[in-house]
This record gives sequence, structure tokens and C-alpha cells, in this order.
Amino acid sequence: MSVEEAIFKAMPLLDNYKKIGLATSVQHLQTLDQVRELLTLAGKTIVIGDTGKIAYPGQVSGCNYSNAKSIADEVEAFLFVGGGSFMH
Repeated sequence: MSVEEAIFKAMPLLDNYKKIGLATSVQHLQTLDQVRELLTLAGKTIVIGDTGKIAYPGQVSGCNYSNAKSIADEVEAFLFVGGGSFMH
């Protein structure tokens, strides 16, 4: 699925939120600028955390979600851009 298609499918879930935090895994870092642009065009304010503890702004890695946590008080919702199968 293209990132554009995924964002359009996610838009209804974000209707009630103005300030969105973006996070992603290293495999999808190259999509963050496009995601930010699409959401900005939809009237959203985008925040991407950067604590300097992980290689890239917005990146989460395993149990290290410090970039996302660093902006939690600034945003109303998070959008994680990624893929895979997650089991609990």
C-alpha cells in the first residue's frame, strides 16, 4: 500500500484532532516528509519528536519511543507510519 493511500484511509480517524504527532520505524523514515505534507494540506499541525537518543527524528525503535514521548504533551493524537504483523 502506498503511504498516500494509507494516510487517506487514516484521515477519518484523525478528524477530531488538530495537532498530530508522527512516529515511524526506520524502514519508513523516507515517508515522513510526504506524510507531514499530506496532513498539513488537510489542516493538521504536525509535530515530530527528536530527543537525540535515536538516529532520526520521529523514529521509534523497539522499546525506545522517546521521540514520541517527548512530544506527548504537545499533541492530541499520534499517527504511526509502519507495517508488519504485531502479536500480543
